[in-house]
Amino acid sequence: MKKSIYPLLLLLCILVGSCQEHIDYDSVTDYQIGDVVVKNGSIIPYNQYIVKNRDDAMAVIYATQHEVPGLPSKAIAIYIKELPYCTFSDTTKNYGCSTDTTAYNGYDNTLKLRTSSSSSLVDRISYILPDLQNAFLPSVAEIRPLHQSFNLVNTVLESVKGDPINSNSPYCWYWTSTEINALDAYTYSPVSDLLLPSEKPIPYSVRPVFNVNY
Repeated sequence: MKKSIYPLLLLLCILVGSCQEHIDYDSVTDYQIGDVVVKNGSIIPYNQYIVKNRDDAMAVIYATQHEVPGLPSKAIAIYIKELPYCTFSDTTKNYGCSTDTTAYNGYDNTLKLRTSSSSSLVDRISYILPDLQNAFLPSVAEIRPLHQSFNLVNTVLESVKGDPINSNSPYCWYWTSTEINALDAYTYSPVSDLLLPSEKPIPYSVRPVFNVNY
């Protein structure tokens, strides 16, 4: 297994960007899929992260405004670790989250879920990431770009000691913050690009994301 990782890392250097020491991120399009968000909030090109033998990855960019022109933030990054399998909520309740599958409003949806004491999903995010209040459950529109970058992002996640996005059913289905009604919300499979109306008291996979706005 060790012999196969070096050609892969070389390929990622080509895909993710040049190997120059410093990159000035002045424009929106400078962010690239596979860039690593580290714990101090800095964005580091993947190849620099590996060359410097860092061990402080927090998230990996999987979509930018270059690939998704309507994206309100400069980029979206996915948390490197899989959260424990859980339900959307233990009760059937309408939380007032958007039902629009084209809206980039996961942060607002998550704020609405945070105000309720019955959303086990957001309780789980808050418990595991207590210092990261900007982490949120993506809407359908925000998680869908992950399908296009699935293979590259998974390779980077594994290289920075994160958990790859699951591709095996039923664990490939991830909760979104987009509601349907009091009973159901959408789950999404990044590997197949399919949406599934899912009952809130049934457990599915969870992966928080972060907006990159600097």
